[in-house]
Amino acid sequence: MKETLRLISQTPGLGKLHIIAHSRGTDVVTTAMRELIIEQRGRSLHVSKKYKVENLILAAPDLDFGVVRQRLIAENFGQAFGNINIYVNRKDGALKFAQRIASGQRTGQLSVTDLENIDREIYARVGNVHFIDVENADGASNHSYFRQNPNVLSDIALTLQTGAAPGGTDRPLLPISGNFWKLSKFYPFDLPPDGFVPGKQSLRDRK
Repeated sequence: MKETLRLISQTPGLGKLHIIAHSRGTDVVTTAMRELIIEQRGRSLHVSKKYKVENLILAAPDLDFGVVRQRLIAENFGQAFGNINIYVNRKDGALKFAQRIASGQRTGQLSVTDLENIDREIYARVGNVHFIDVENADGASNHSYFRQNPNVLSDIALTLQTGAAPGGTDRPLLPISGNFWKLSKFYPFDLPPDGFVPGKQSLRDRK
């Protein structure tokens, strides 16, 4: 993975790079990026300019949240990217099983209620990291929603197209607390008080 990222970063004319990782693949990607970040810092070079990763998307990450906390906060991992979107779902069956056999909270099952107030405040300061709680995740294990759920696919597409953070007209996610957001089953359409209207234009279509 590290060698692949090195080769891509050397491609003439490269503007931006987007990385999407799922489940255990999130460990491969974040470990590789962590080592590249340390390598670049040792040379006093700017990581984001070197690898040009605009969006890092972690879907249903099978990662110990303690490891994520260490990298995001203590190691300032986030500065190497434009945005980091982390899709989570409390009903993820595969991660429930993983949590039984592994120590530590699985990041892909994280909820804002799992954090102490001080942790919420700390994460709120990491401005480019967004935890996205998927409301309508279906499937036998609820683990592959990132490629099966149309709402998640819509948000990924809007992220890659616009580079926008959650909460604006380009990505109308619903705020939960700090940098935790809810991906409604109606996303990315308007949600009027009397319910969803089939065929109603999205916010983006009406811009």
